[in-house]
Amino acid sequence: MALDYMNRQRLQCGFGALRYNPILETAGKRHAAYDQANHDHPLYHPHNEVKGLPGFTAPSPTERALVAGYVTNGAEVGEIGTTRGQLSAPVQTYRELPLDQLETVDMRNLAIAPYHAMAFFSAFTEVGIGEMRTETSLAAEWLTINGFNLFRPESIRMDRSMFAILGYGQDGQGQLPPPDLGIRTYPCEGSTDVAPIMSGEWTDPALGPGVTPGRDLGTQPTGSTIMVIGEVGKTLALQSVSLTRLSTGESVAMYSIRTKANDPMPVYYRNDWTGYAMPDRALAFHERYLVNVSGTSGGTLFSRSFTFTTGGPNPLIPRQI
Repeated sequence: MALDYMNRQRLQCGFGALRYNPILETAGKRHAAYDQANHDHPLYHPHNEVKGLPGFTAPSPTERALVAGYVTNGAEVGEIGTTRGQLSAPVQTYRELPLDQLETVDMRNLAIAPYHAMAFFSAFTEVGIGEMRTETSLAAEWLTINGFNLFRPESIRMDRSMFAILGYGQDGQGQLPPPDLGIRTYPCEGSTDVAPIMSGEWTDPALGPGVTPGRDLGTQPTGSTIMVIGEVGKTLALQSVSLTRLSTGESVAMYSIRTKANDPMPVYYRNDWTGYAMPDRALAFHERYLVNVSGTSGGTLFSRSFTFTTGGPNPLIPRQI
């Protein structure tokens, strides 16, 4: 389900489909197990493993893929994922939850988290997706929360981690069909089931202030990020991005319009031809929006106009890493 969502969005917008690679899946599963085992350790980092901790394979995503047997053309291996997607519910309620939708939820969220979307819609050619779920039985008991006594019936808590491992492969064949190498966007014309709310985007605090400095996305989420992927080798500049809710004609203000030149986290950019715009508030469920983008690519003016449709609410909102 995760691969299906990822490739549908990529194909719709001209980025080409990723081939599935079971070796990369193995690397993803191993790292998901490591993540579950060590999340509360003081040396924990979502993408870097520490030798000596339970489940250690290798420090970096590229090294872990090589240990699993992946053969590359010398390029890096990428990694995006969600961690500690936690859910607790009474036993009967838990058994009735749409848990089969969680992989799609993960990918919906990653596609609009700007630094993760840079990899999601990159020129990688292969992907493997690994997941780890841990269920814990919780006995019925009385709990004291903020001074109130609350009864919790017998429940189940699920912790889960999912990692998509992205590689370029060895044969150099690229995505199929070949992607359009002009200026592309996500969402694009006709995109559906786009996540309307961005409530988390993990960034390494040692590298900068984050995607929304001083703003807590948990309490003040933004809307569907508009990604703009320009022409390879040509510097992208974004002049304006507008967003309109078509059913009401309402204009949605932008929190930020960024490229590497003005981003608070430029370290996450692999090139100078990628940018994005973030709406200042969450978008409505199941609504159609109009986007107008203008800017320059290598100094040449361009514009794009398209519509997309948001999806519904998520049954679980994990943390993008």
